[in-house]
Amino acid sequence: MRRDDRSLMLSVDIEANGPIPGDYSMYSFGAVAFIPEKWDYFQEPKANIISTFYGVCDELPGAMEDPDTMAWWKTQPVAFKIARTNPRPPEHVMEDFALWVEETRAGLPVTVIGYPVTFDFMFLYWYHWHFMREMPEWGFQGYDIKTQAAVVADLYYRAATKRRFPKQWFNGTERELAHHPVEDATAQAVLCMNIAEGRR
Repeated sequence: MRRDDRSLMLSVDIEANGPIPGDYSMYSFGAVAFIPEKWDYFQEPKANIISTFYGVCDELPGAMEDPDTMAWWKTQPVAFKIARTNPRPPEHVMEDFALWVEETRAGLPVTVIGYPVTFDFMFLYWYHWHFMREMPEWGFQGYDIKTQAAVVADLYYRAATKRRFPKQWFNGTERELAHHPVEDATAQAVLCMNIAEGRR
C-alpha cells in the first residue's frame, strides 16, 4: 500500500429509535480507529485498533419513536439501558467526536466503515452536518464491509450474510453483535481486517 493510499478507518456502530435521522434520534454510537498500513497478519486484529470513542445523545426535540424499533428495544433491556445511560446534548457529543477524529487521524484522510455502512453513515453524517454545520472529516467516504465480503467470497450482495461467511473471518470476535456500540464497532473492524488479510 502506498503512503498516499493510507486512511484512518473508523468502524462505526450507532443505536437509534427509528430508521432515519432527523425524524428519529440516534441514541448512542461507538467508533474504533485503525490504519490499514498497521494491519499485522501475525497478531490479533484487535491489536491494530489505536483509539475508541463512545457517545450517548439526548433525543432530538420533537423527534418520533418508531413502533417497530421500540418493540425490538423491549427485547434488549440491557442494551437499551446502556444506550440511554448518561445522555448529553448531541451538539456536545458531536463536538467531542470531531475533536477525537482530528486528534486521532494524524493528518490522514478519514473513511467510515460499517456493516452495512449505509445505516450508520447516514446517522453519523446527518448529526455532524446538523450540529457542526460543516463537512465532516470523512466527507462522503464510506467503506461497506458487506460489499467487501461479497467480493471476496464471490457472493451476490444480498446473499452476503454472516451465516455464509467462513468462520475464520470471525476469529478474535463473536459472530453475533452485543449491541454495545464500541463492542459492535470493534467486531466490525476485526471482521474487516480478517477479510482483508486473508483469514479465510
